[in-house]
Amino acid sequence: MKTFKTILIGCIIAFANTTAIYANNLQIGIPTVATATTLTFTIQWDNSWRVSSGTNNYDAVWIFAKYQNCSGTNDWNHVTLAAGSSVSGGVLQVVNTSDGLYKGIFVQRSADGIGNISSSTVTLQMSFADASYNYQVFAMEMVYVPVGSFYVGDNTSNNRCYLSPAGTPFNVTSDGALALGANFYANSTNYAIALAYPLGYDAFYSMKYEISQEQYAKFLSTLTYAQQTARMDIPPTSAPGTYALGTGVNRNGICIKTSGVFNTVPAIMGNDLTPGTIDNTNDGQNIACNWLSWEDLLAYLDWSALRPMTEFEFEKICRGPNTAVANEYPWATTTITQAPSSALTNPQLSTEVSTATGDGLTNYGNGTAGNYGPGPNRVGQAARAATTQQGAGAAWYGALDMAGNVWEHCILVNATITNAAGDGAISAAGAQNQGWPTYTSATRRGSAYSQSFTYCKTSDRTFYNTPTNTRNSDGGGRGVRMP
Repeated sequence: MKTFKTILIGCIIAFANTTAIYANNLQIGIPTVATATTLTFTIQWDNSWRVSSGTNNYDAVWIFAKYQNCSGTNDWNHVTLAAGSSVSGGVLQVVNTSDGLYKGIFVQRSADGIGNISSSTVTLQMSFADASYNYQVFAMEMVYVPVGSFYVGDNTSNNRCYLSPAGTPFNVTSDGALALGANFYANSTNYAIALAYPLGYDAFYSMKYEISQEQYAKFLSTLTYAQQTARMDIPPTSAPGTYALGTGVNRNGICIKTSGVFNTVPAIMGNDLTPGTIDNTNDGQNIACNWLSWEDLLAYLDWSALRPMTEFEFEKICRGPNTAVANEYPWATTTITQAPSSALTNPQLSTEVSTATGDGLTNYGNGTAGNYGPGPNRVGQAARAATTQQGAGAAWYGALDMAGNVWEHCILVNATITNAAGDGAISAAGAQNQGWPTYTSATRRGSAYSQSFTYCKTSDRTFYNTPTNTRNSDGGGRGVRMP
């Protein structure tokens, strides 16, 4: 048996509203099959928080596992868990999802507190185990968005949502059977919102960062040969060092590490933004993953047992419970500072930061070529050891880069979708299998490194009517999940 570890180092990330709250350096140890049905590994991360007052939220880690039966097809499959997973140390707790599907767990603080989480042992209770199988554990930093009302629209931004006839921001005060009737408008069109559409009033978790290039490379490495052909721009048989997305431009370094065998053996993927040794420390693993199409994003979210966010959820993550302000950005002011990838300290490293300083530090309007051309920055790069919410460019509940860097792909207000998450598996052809809406029911929010600051505004919906399923250099995203 081989075991693998996924170490997702959160790259010196910070968030603060009225007090300093930080999170970074997430590390997962090598998993071990401890008993006939348990998998154990260590977890630790820095500057975790749980605060009952103010934001009334906390950070968390979404954990799931994959297994490989080496005596079978060698395919990687999602581990279905069972009740009874636990974590040592007394500071953390395991939270199972309410859907009862056991596709993963949340690990989070059990009580209010701020500070580093020392190494603790997680025990995953699995529905089965086999000591001859290979296992991988995956972990993502999340933020908890509590139940509560919030506003969509700011009465100013392009194609915003609003309440008619006054044209004012719409206050979402309940979830489920919400009858908006003839009073709700978006881009001057009256919309009837589907009954099951996740409005965001109920609590949910959001990925703290956009999908990183290391995360997407590890996803690709668990796919079959056929699945990889759908999710990359090149055949899996390509030579080592061949770039898989966007031919290696615009700061995307995902590449072939070990070539696949035609139609049978998939490639192993890595990162090589600075050509030479693949998966070196300066290969941009923590840069936001760009060149993702809508279907690329959905496949990743289905595989992760997450789901795409809706437009309403996007605005709640950004604005929190606060009253809407005209032309505001996700960090609750109308100030923005450009942080292009052409001006960086420690470029490509996990410590990469912009040389610019100021509130609302955001990678937008990047048209000046740097060493590797314009592109996204490291996820959460604006957050430093002493930054406030505005200095970190952080959304109200602690999510980073909700504006700029890469587009946030969201479900349109008139689409049909439920709050059900993915099942951890994708189709044999490499696509999501949840029946989620196609790209014609998707929209882009929050702008990107290549786009105008105007689109960074929380309520801006300029691109509501320009769906696309192509791989663009500024396309990316993140996922959400119900508790």
